[in-house]
Amino acid sequence: MATSSEIYFELVELSSHVVAKGAWSSALRANCLYRSAHLAKPGHRCRLLQGTLEITPFTPLAAVDISLGTCIQVIWLSSFAADRHSQSEAFAAIKANGSVVTWGKADFGGNSSTVAPLLTEGVVQVCGNVKASGPSRRTAE
Repeated sequence: MATSSEIYFELVELSSHVVAKGAWSSALRANCLYRSAHLAKPGHRCRLLQGTLEITPFTPLAAVDISLGTCIQVIWLSSFAADRHSQSEAFAAIKANGSVVTWGKADFGGNSSTVAPLLTEGVVQVCGNVKASGPSRRTAE
């Protein structure tokens, strides 16, 4: 049972498989959650989402909104995609049925709050891109 200085979380894959669960000190940053996720798939990179909000390794656990629940989604990235898009502003998940769901900064095409429930199953690939879906960066000729 978590004490008042601890926060209980479950790290769950999109398939609903629980990757890790337990209580962490609210004084820690979310890198402890990332370390727990990496124990399940050593060598793989991931993103952690709470609803449509991304939790970075630098996010203080005390800042995570537990009113949204304690379930944190783990999105696994291929090492190539993770290395290439580690500074991405928006992400897209390509689902098994061919549909696409996005998240991240809205200015870069990442606001999918209306379709966030679609991320719960059938995702076959996750991609990120720094500028492809964002606002135009061209200058007038």
